[in-house]
Amino acid sequence: MRSNCIKTILLKHARNLFIAFISLFFAAQPVLAQQENNPFELTPRLDAVPVPVRDSAIAAVSSNPFDLVAPSTAATAPPTEQIRPGKPKKVISEASAYRRFLFISLMLTLVLLTLLMTFLRPFFQKVYSAFRSDNLFNQVYREREAVGLLPFVLLYVLFFLNAGLFVYLLLHHYKIAVAGSHLLGWLYCTAAVTGVLFFKHLTLNIIGAVFPVQKEVGKYNFLIIVFGIVAALVLMPINILLAYGPEGIASYLIYLTGGTLALLYVFRHLRGLIVANRFVAFHRFHFLLYICTVEIAPVLFLVKLLANQI
Repeated sequence: MRSNCIKTILLKHARNLFIAFISLFFAAQPVLAQQENNPFELTPRLDAVPVPVRDSAIAAVSSNPFDLVAPSTAATAPPTEQIRPGKPKKVISEASAYRRFLFISLMLTLVLLTLLMTFLRPFFQKVYSAFRSDNLFNQVYREREAVGLLPFVLLYVLFFLNAGLFVYLLLHHYKIAVAGSHLLGWLYCTAAVTGVLFFKHLTLNIIGAVFPVQKEVGKYNFLIIVFGIVAALVLMPINILLAYGPEGIASYLIYLTGGTLALLYVFRHLRGLIVANRFVAFHRFHFLLYICTVEIAPVLFLVKLLANQI
């Protein structure tokens, strides 16, 4: 009886111990699970991976596409390309531009002189004969009516170019700016010389059309052309010396050229008096009026203008 009671108590306690053991087993499962490596747990992985510093230039960029940490700006910035300096622009100095202009302008005038001397050599000889003798001048003037005025006009163009170049070199010597470029300044000076002589020829033709002096006006126009061609031959070597000669002789050359051109101008007027000899004795007032208004006044005006600029 006693053994049955002991068995009954043991069975009862065994059942309670079993229930307690099962309860303890299920209660200990979460603790054991936390100690094991869970592949879906993010906390150990986040603790193991170092967080990159956002503003650090040396922070490493994670290769995990699911990483939520933003990469550093300095780390992802593309490397700066080395800027290669371009080719420096070639800057032409004022002295180099002026020397180039002198070479081009003088070569043009020399080439033109060579061509004219090659194709129009007989007319150069006729101009020289008409310049040194009045009788030869009348003979050349009569021959001009047969061959035309075109060959002499072509030779006359040589005077415009050389006179314009001389005026530009004169203005450049005294530091007077004419235009933005040297070539344009030369063209302006040539156009000015051409305009002055064109106005003179136009005035003479108007006088010849108004008054009965057509023959004398024609001779005087041709005389101006002859002296212009001779002046072109005088100005050619002077322009070369002004361009490439020593600096010390520039002023002397300018005065020498001015004196030479003044002598040619006076000589031309003396020859013009011979052309108009039959009117000088009877129309002195009209002749002096023409000399003062057409010949002397424009020259004095140009001299005064240049003197004010200098």
